[in-house]
Amino acid sequence: LHWFRAEMVGEEWADWQQSDFPAEYQVGEFHIQGNRLYYHSSRPGGIGGLDIWMLTMGNDGEWENPVNVSIVNTERDEGWPAISPDGTELWISRDYGLWRSLWVNGAWTEPSLMFSPLAGEASIDAAGNVYFTHHFFDETGEIMLGADIYVAYRQNAYSE
Repeated sequence: LHWFRAEMVGEEWADWQQSDFPAEYQVGEFHIQGNRLYYHSSRPGGIGGLDIWMLTMGNDGEWENPVNVSIVNTERDEGWPAISPDGTELWISRDYGLWRSLWVNGAWTEPSLMFSPLAGEASIDAAGNVYFTHHFFDETGEIMLGADIYVAYRQNAYSE
């Protein structure tokens, strides 16, 4: 698996370059906000199976210094991070639900359960609306039959 970066030139992506992370970072699904990249990984030094980690963009333009975002991690799996466009909300999937941590006084808060069950993989738009998948399984709970995309409108963003 390789990662690439490109620049938006006009309305086209251009100057594609392979931009792999160091193998020891074990970067999984990730989301970038500003000079921070949040990702999930089962890399050594974590708290549980999958944990949320953060990389910072160095002066050389490379992502470096993996830090475990321990306040949002448990002994279970946390994954599929999404950051609000303003950088004040970190959304993660845990226990088949969506959890939200807030950036307060320069640190993330302990996350709160926002949507459950079977909600995951959030995206947040500029108005604060949250888009997420909802998974459907057979009666055994072993086979996923499908998934739909839902939106939760921020109360102050919804208008008719």
